[in-house]
Amino acid sequence: MIFRSAIVTFWQTVLFSFLWGGIAVVNLSAEDWDATLLSAAEHGEINPLTEALNHGAHVDARNVEGWTPLIFAAKIGNLEITKALLAKGANANGRSSSDEGSTTLAFAVHGGNLQVIQTLLDHGAKVDGRAKNGMTPLVYACQNGKLEVAAFLLSRGGDVDLFGSADSGGEFYNPLMAAAREGHAEVVKLLMAKGAKVDKKNNAGTTALMEVAKRPYPQILKMLLDKGANVNTRGTHGHTALIYAAYNGHLENIKLLLAAGADPFATATDDPDPEREFGRYDAVALAEQQDHPEAVGLIRAAQRRLRPPSGH
Repeated sequence: MIFRSAIVTFWQTVLFSFLWGGIAVVNLSAEDWDATLLSAAEHGEINPLTEALNHGAHVDARNVEGWTPLIFAAKIGNLEITKALLAKGANANGRSSSDEGSTTLAFAVHGGNLQVIQTLLDHGAKVDGRAKNGMTPLVYACQNGKLEVAAFLLSRGGDVDLFGSADSGGEFYNPLMAAAREGHAEVVKLLMAKGAKVDKKNNAGTTALMEVAKRPYPQILKMLLDKGANVNTRGTHGHTALIYAAYNGHLENIKLLLAAGADPFATATDDPDPEREFGRYDAVALAEQQDHPEAVGLIRAAQRRLRPPSGH
C-alpha cells in the first residue's frame, strides 16, 4: 500500500508517542498500522514497529516515494529493525519505486552497517542487484569511497567489472571507473588487487584512465599506468587520456601520460564538451582553447622530441 505523504499528521504523532511509550493502541485501520510501521522504521523505533507488525501491518508497505520499512531500516543501518522485518517476510530485494529505483542493498550500502548488509545477503539479497538506472551496490560503494563495504561485497561475490550507471546522464561505470573518477585511491587499489580489468570501456568508449585524466588525481593515474593501462586507447570519438588531461589543464597528468608514451599528435573527431565546437581536436589545440599555456608547452615539447624541426 502506498501513502499520500510520509509526513505524519498531528493525531498520528500522538499515536506514535503512545506506542513509543509502550502503550498499545488497537482501534486503528490497516492503513494506520502501515503508516505506523513506516514511521517506526524511518525513525528506528522498535516498539511501535513491533506493535504495528503484531496488528497486521503490511511488512512491505510503501510510502509515496516507494520506500518500504526495510529500505528505511537499511538506510539508517538499524540491525534490530532489519532483522525484525526480515523475520516477518520482508522482501530483501525490494526497490524504491521512484528516483533511481535503488535496491534495498544499495540503501544498506549508504547506511554503511556491514551487519545489515550481511543480514540482507543472508536473506537472499542479490549482491549485484541493479537499480532501475543500472546501479549496483558495489558501484555505489566504490563511487562513495566505502572501502570496507566494497571489500565485503567482493567477498560475497560482487562482480569487480560489472557496469552500472553512476549518474543521471546515461553514461555507465564499473566499480574501478566509479572509484577512480571520485579520487578514492584505496578503493582503486583494492579493486585492482581483486583483478579489475583496467582497460574496460563503458558505453561511451571511456576507460578508467580517461576518467582520471580529466581530474586532478595523478596518484590514481599512475596506479593505473603501473597496472598496464593502455595510454593511447581511444574513446568513441577518438579522445585519448592525454586529450582529456590537456583539455582540463592537469599538468601532472600530462607529464605522467607523456612519460608513459602517450601520443602527443592524437586527434579526436569532436570536442570533449558536447556543447562546444572547435575546428581542431588535438591536445594542443584544446589546451590552447581552454587557456592552459603550460599544458600547451609540455605537449609541444613532446611533439618536438618526436618530430624535430627540419634542419636540426
